[in-house]
Amino acid sequence: PAETSLPAPADSPAPIRRGTEWRLTDWIVNGAPRQLVADSNVTIAFDPSGKLSGNASINSFSGSFRFDADGRLQWPRAGFILTRMAGPPELMAQERAFLESLRRTVHYRADGQQLVLESANKAIVLTFTRQSGPL
Repeated sequence: PAETSLPAPADSPAPIRRGTEWRLTDWIVNGAPRQLVADSNVTIAFDPSGKLSGNASINSFSGSFRFDADGRLQWPRAGFILTRMAGPPELMAQERAFLESLRRTVHYRADGQQLVLESANKAIVLTFTRQSGPL
């Protein structure tokens, strides 16, 4: 499917490419970097229809989203739909913390290779890097 672009905020030189999978590479909570569990894979992808999907560590998640031209981001009020597989405790804890962090983000910016999602007070910053090609 052809990729379409989302509106880019004024300070963002490139739009977010829909249909691209992004991998979490940097996670900051209250100013402190949070270490990802070794070999874990946390991803997110935005579909042109307004749906999103991803991998939260063990489980897949999905839901809806809306990007506004001014860089605002909206998630579903009811939260995300999550599969119910179990895994190692450290991955389950990371998954819960990631989804909580993601729900608290309200702003986005992208430069083509990186997507940054932030909470209103910038206490939470999730940086994703664009995946090249199919996984």
